[in-house]
Amino acid sequence: MSPYKSVYDPNLRIDFDISKELSERHRKKEFCLRWRWDLGYVEPERCTIPWSEQTIKDMVRLQNLGVRGYIILNDEAHLFSKYDLTDRGVEERHTYLSFPKDPDETYKTPDDVGFRIKVRGVDTDNDNNDGKCP
Repeated sequence: MSPYKSVYDPNLRIDFDISKELSERHRKKEFCLRWRWDLGYVEPERCTIPWSEQTIKDMVRLQNLGVRGYIILNDEAHLFSKYDLTDRGVEERHTYLSFPKDPDETYKTPDDVGFRIKVRGVDTDNDNNDGKCP
């Protein structure tokens, strides 16, 4: 496992300002990472963080301060780790990113490329659809 992980999706929040509490705990070296509070959200100061069990301990300390939500991290092996900070504690989940064998689309010429999106079962390709919903 890589000693570093990238912050993929930070969504940790708290309703009140804990910036002074974080600064005090950083000063006392209670956290291994530098965390910042900004407008109700808490996130690491860096997008790539060193990984160890101390990082999970940081999340437990944040959870004990009242921080809730989740943070998703990934590493070079495409392992995605989600840490949910809940009232029950810090819940850890892992999954790998994998792609299906068959492609979703195949493009052979520039004319094959077009903006296409599916909305409630309606193909919104501008060339082949009047935009009406079923």
